[in-house]
Amino acid sequence: MKFVLTLDMPSSQGSLVHQVTIEHSANSVRELCEELNKLTFIAVNQLYKGDSLSEKGEIIWIDKGDIGVNTDKIGKIQIHGDKQSYDNSHGNPKFSRNDFEGKGRPVRPGRRVL
Repeated sequence: MKFVLTLDMPSSQGSLVHQVTIEHSANSVRELCEELNKLTFIAVNQLYKGDSLSEKGEIIWIDKGDIGVNTDKIGKIQIHGDKQSYDNSHGNPKFSRNDFEGKGRPVRPGRRVL
C-alpha cells in the first residue's frame, strides 16, 4: 500500500518538513503505526511521481529503491490516494520543489555542544 510520510526534518530544498511517498506491506495506517512503534528505523520502498500520467489518467510511479526512515522523525502518516488531478507537490505548492525560493539556505543553525 502507498503511504505519505511527513518527516520532522528539513528537505534538501530547505523546507522545514520533508514528505516521502512509500510502498509498504501494511494494509492500514494503524497497521503501519504498530510496525513503526517496534523499530527505530524501518526499511521502505521509496516512490516518486513520474512527469506524466498514464493513458487512463493514473499516476506513473518511479521506484527509487529501498530507504531507511528514522521512525522518531515521522510526524504524520496518511494513505496515498492516486487521483486523476495531478500535481508534482504533495503539500503546499508554495513550498514545492518547483517554487521554493530559499534553495541552499540551511534551515537550522549549527548546534553547540555544552
